[in-house]
Amino acid sequence: MKPIAATTNPFGGILPKPEALDPDPAAFAERLRVSLAAWKDEGHRVVWLEVAIAKAALIPVAVEAGFAFHHSSDSYLMLTLQLEAGAYVPAHASHYIGAGGVVLNEARELLVVSEKYHRRAPGPPRYKLPGGALHAGEHLAEAVVREVAEETGVETEFDALVCFRHWHGYRFGKSDIYFVCRLRPLSTEIRIQEDEIAECRWMPVADYLAEENVSAFNKRIVEAVLNSTGVRLTEMEGYGTPEQYEFFMPSESGREGSDRVQKLERQNQEHLAAVYLDPTAQQLIDALDRKTSIRWEDLPNMVEGKPHDVLRSVVLLAGANLCEASPTRLRLSEYGDKLLATGAEQANSEVERQPVR
Repeated sequence: MKPIAATTNPFGGILPKPEALDPDPAAFAERLRVSLAAWKDEGHRVVWLEVAIAKAALIPVAVEAGFAFHHSSDSYLMLTLQLEAGAYVPAHASHYIGAGGVVLNEARELLVVSEKYHRRAPGPPRYKLPGGALHAGEHLAEAVVREVAEETGVETEFDALVCFRHWHGYRFGKSDIYFVCRLRPLSTEIRIQEDEIAECRWMPVADYLAEENVSAFNKRIVEAVLNSTGVRLTEMEGYGTPEQYEFFMPSESGREGSDRVQKLERQNQEHLAAVYLDPTAQQLIDALDRKTSIRWEDLPNMVEGKPHDVLRSVVLLAGANLCEASPTRLRLSEYGDKLLATGAEQANSEVERQPVR
C-alpha cells in the first residue's frame, strides 16, 4: 500500500493532500498507519493533516493516531503530529487586527458613533470612533474606509496611519492590534448601520475632548491625529504587488509629501517652536523642575491672549517629565483639556484652584 499523496515544506513538514484522504474511516486508518511509518523513515519531522468538514468522520481516527488540533476555519480542521520528538510546530495566528477612523470635516467636527451594545441605559451615550475588524486578505487602508462607510454611511478616503494599540487578553485568548487612521470625508450625510449603531453624529472636536463619557484612550487618539502627520501608504519596488502588500512610511518633503502634507509639517514645526519658546512654558517647567509651587490663581494671567492649542501644549509640557499617574500631571492634563475646549476664562472657573506641587 502506498502512502497518502502529499507535498512537503522547507521545514521538514509533510502535508497530505486533502483530496487524497479516503472518506471511509476504516480505510483511512490503515492508509494513515502505512503513511506515518513511511514518512518517518524518510526523515520528515511534522505531519500537517488538513481535514475538510465533509470528511469530519476522519478526525477521531487522526486523534487516535496521535494528532493534535492546530487551527480551523469554517471549512477545514488542521491537525499536526510530530514524527520527531521536539520538532518545532509554529503556533497559529495570535492576533486580531482592527482599524478605526478619525474623520474631521472642514468645520472641525468629528464623526463619532455610539454603539447599541455598549450603551449604558438610561445614562448618556458613550461616543467612540467608527471602525472594526479587518476581513481576511483585506488591506488596512481599505478596511478602515469600509468600516466607516458601513457604520455611518459617510464615504471617506485614507490619509494616514497615526497610531496603534496592542492589547492582550482579547477574544478567545488572542491579542488585538487596533490601528488608528486619519480619513478625509468625501460626503457628510449620515446613514447609520441600525443593527449595531444607536447614534452617529458630527461632533465639534472641542466638545468631544471635553466630554466626560469619552474614554481617555479615544481622546488621546484624536489628539494624536490633530498633532501628527502620521505615516502614509508608500509603494515599495521589488516587493510583490500592491494586492499583496501595503507599506506605511513617513512622508519625505520634496519627494512624497503633497502640498497639504508639507503645510501640516510646517504648521507642526511652527507650533512646537512657539511652545518651547513661550515664556509661560519655561516658567511652568522651571517651577516644576525646582519642585516649587504654581498657584492656580496665577494661571489666568500667564495664559491670557495665547492660542488654545499652544496653551494646552504649554501645560502638558510642564508635566511631561512627571510620573504618568502623578496628581500634578493629572491636574495639568485636566487643565489643558479645559483650556483647549473652553478657553482660559472658563477653564480657570471650572478647575479647582490649589497649588501645583
